[in-house]
Amino acid sequence: MQSTHLKIRRDEEISQGDVQVLKEFDSSVFRGAQVLAGHHDTDQLAALPGVVRVWANSVVKLLKPIEKRQDAPKFTIKDADSHKVHWATGVDELHKRGVYGKGVKVGIVDTGIWYNHEALGKGFGQDKKVAGGWDFVGDGWIVGGERKPDADPLDENGHGTHVAGILAGSVEGWKGVAPEAELHSYKVFGPSASTSTSIIIEAFIQAYEDGMDIITASLSSASGYSDNPLALVANRIAGKDVIVTVAAGNTGSVGPFYPSNGGAGDLTLSIASADVAMTNNVSVVRPSYFTSWGGLYDLSVKPDIAAPGRDIFSAWAGAEDAYNVISGTSMATPYVAGVAALYLSEKAGRELHSKELASDLSMRILSSGRSTSSASFEGVVNDAFKASTFQVGAGLVNARKVIDSEVSLGLQRFTLNDTRHNERHQDLTIRNNGNTTLSFSFDLESAAGYEALQEALPTDFSTEFPRIRAGRELVPIEAKANVQVPSKLELAPGKSQNAR
Repeated sequence: MQSTHLKIRRDEEISQGDVQVLKEFDSSVFRGAQVLAGHHDTDQLAALPGVVRVWANSVVKLLKPIEKRQDAPKFTIKDADSHKVHWATGVDELHKRGVYGKGVKVGIVDTGIWYNHEALGKGFGQDKKVAGGWDFVGDGWIVGGERKPDADPLDENGHGTHVAGILAGSVEGWKGVAPEAELHSYKVFGPSASTSTSIIIEAFIQAYEDGMDIITASLSSASGYSDNPLALVANRIAGKDVIVTVAAGNTGSVGPFYPSNGGAGDLTLSIASADVAMTNNVSVVRPSYFTSWGGLYDLSVKPDIAAPGRDIFSAWAGAEDAYNVISGTSMATPYVAGVAALYLSEKAGRELHSKELASDLSMRILSSGRSTSSASFEGVVNDAFKASTFQVGAGLVNARKVIDSEVSLGLQRFTLNDTRHNERHQDLTIRNNGNTTLSFSFDLESAAGYEALQEALPTDFSTEFPRIRAGRELVPIEAKANVQVPSKLELAPGKSQNAR
């Protein structure tokens, strides 16, 4: 009754002013409205009865490919073999075992999908690889224009098709990560590279209500706080047993503390990009120079995990046999979503999930990470130092470990906080899901430290000091932490224990 009364009072005040309600959201993960505020500012709107929080409806950019595509992509399926990456992540091993992501529903929030592509099922609708979705903007839409939503999420850009191919593409000579996953396309961009926060929220909610097991979004705006509206909605959906992967961003040149907004929540996965290459039978894994640095402004660790994102081969829009090779965290993000689909295909669909499955899987993905060597902005590898968790999270994802590990960890990111409010103790819950007793020992692997703050020099005349150093100014330094790790412990089958 109280909430109904507040709504009536709020609606009365709105009707008497110049506030126009454009859309209302009434979902279990988000209740609110998009309004045209007229002469009201955010403080005045927040003062209305029943209003808890107000945000500006910000423009969100598509993460443009780092290597710009050609007007007419020159790549063909013959180029797939020279751009293989599954060897580096254990995905090829799972494919050999027949694990392909069958029965898992994945929602892609992007530019749509060119579903007529030979690698994406050559069609749209029930019993097709691209089984559903929605166009939230309409063909030819640009920010500020009139939206004309419809049921046909055909890609006008190419980006979403590339993402879809990485995740679930399949044609003779090439496969995506989870080629038997069922895709649903939620189109929030027209041919341009901009949309709005409210449209993305609308798409996320629709994907959740359509029963997606996984939602992936290769889009970003910078925000170091986890309480921005997109992060809140994504995190609430992740809390409802849905895996949510969001690109970390392509602003590595800016330097530390410039993470993306959508992946800032505790339960969502923020995905960094790694370069993987094989030279003379020696694998080289390093952070991509463009991958955005975390952490959040409260020093929480983001991004969470890295996946191959440099020179990635996949499908493209415009023709059934169009392909392209591009780079970005946009490419790494659907890769991790595909890894999640491989796992879920072995554990049944969302309707049979346990309450803890999404958080368990997120931690499985994080704990599978392989640390990478550090590298300069120019790409020079420095094997003397491991890459910072603020750059690549837990490291390069390993799909085989995600599925095969008999150990599960409670979803826990170690957050030290600042010097004054330092969190001295960190807890980790370990569970033995296997059939034999397991012994655990603990050790510390030090990563590179970086001096992120640039003080003013005598020759500097700018007033912008002190400032955060740019990506190319960062130099790795030795920064060994003084940490007391837990003693050895043994866990019987089915048992769990807290380690501090």
